[in-house]
Amino acid sequence: MEIELDSGRIVFVENFEMGYTYGGLIEGFPDEGMNKDIFERCSYPSNWGKRKTLKIRPSDEEFQNELNPAYYSAMLTSDDPINQGYHGSELVVIWFGENPKGKTIESIIEEGVISIDWEANAEDFMY
Repeated sequence: MEIELDSGRIVFVENFEMGYTYGGLIEGFPDEGMNKDIFERCSYPSNWGKRKTLKIRPSDEEFQNELNPAYYSAMLTSDDPINQGYHGSELVVIWFGENPKGKTIESIIEEGVISIDWEANAEDFMY
């Protein structure tokens, strides 16, 4: 699947995963401390290897009250490197969003990543 970012850069979705923000929470109600801990621990699957990551930070209001109910991770690549001499660039993006019910995977990913600044956050790679 490919997505055109707001910047015009074309990126390809190599991997995608979702989970529920408060999945496994046995007791207690979300508060700022719990929400910040959830944000800090939120990661992408280890089998994706070590990759540069952009975690999109929720608003202060969300941290104080409740985070969006789902979190998403997408591994993205581009055939265009940021700096010449490389073969391409890549980035893992993690964000919190609404429940996926009724949405396509493509729309979830596009909504979550379309406005990222690729040049400021991605990393070049060589084959």
